[in-house]
Amino acid sequence: MSSSLVKYTRINEMEKNAKKLCKHGILHPDLLMMSFWGDPTAANFLYIMEHLPKGISEIVLHLGTQTRQVNYPNGLDLNYFRNREYELITVTSDYLQDYMDYLNIKTIGYGGIFKNKRE
Repeated sequence: MSSSLVKYTRINEMEKNAKKLCKHGILHPDLLMMSFWGDPTAANFLYIMEHLPKGISEIVLHLGTQTRQVNYPNGLDLNYFRNREYELITVTSDYLQDYMDYLNIKTIGYGGIFKNKRE
């Protein structure tokens, strides 16, 4: 794994979970990235993209908009909604898709994990 992404991961926890999943025959990505949420900026996302290790990585996203906040109970952190909208704007930008193409990063679904793990 790229040492540049160590700040984003809990390596021991990831290795333990990967072993457990493999033991039970459960497909999983090589890297689970859960840190985009705290800083949903284009710069952060590009940094993550540029430092992904070879293999299959999953980036957890919480895409959404602020339009339905009134439907949620009082007391929720409103930044939750703003961050979801920032994530949506960031990951749907044309520039990001072009840059992912440049880095040779492909998006796949879970069916793609099975196919790519066999190759």
